This record gives sequence, C-alpha cells and structure tokens, in this order.
Amino acid sequence: QWSLEEFKASISEAREKRKANPKLPNFATDMLRRFFSYWNEPDAKGKMRFQKQDTWATINRLNTWQDKDLNHK
Repeated sequence: QWSLEEFKASISEAREKRKANPKLPNFATDMLRRFFSYWNEPDAKGKMRFQKQDTWATINRLNTWQDKDLNHK
C-alpha cells in the first residue's frame, strides 16, 4: 500500500514522462492539483482514495483524467 509521499512521487514521475513525449500535451498544473486533491481524500478511517484501489497506474489515471478534463472545457 502506497504512502502519500509515494503517491506524490508517482505524479511527479508521470509528469516528467509526459514532458518527454512531444506528441502529447503536458499535464496542466491545475489539473494535477485537482487530481491529487481528489485521490488523496481520506475516508473516515484515514485511508486515502488511491489506497482503496485494487490496481493503480498513475500515468493511466492521469491520462484518463486529462481526457475527461479536456472534453469538459
């Protein structure tokens, strides 16, 4: 189970990976903040939303989040 620091590091890593691919748009800072705020929300027992997922790949979650974000503008 990931800690909050590991979760933050995975977001930074995904951001750097995306920056390295000139064919794809970078992740916007405000989008990353919303993503982080949503997924680190704790439940009544203190377990964060990202920790309750059976599987997790930050880059895939961010790609989906960005697609939804861009389609709602």
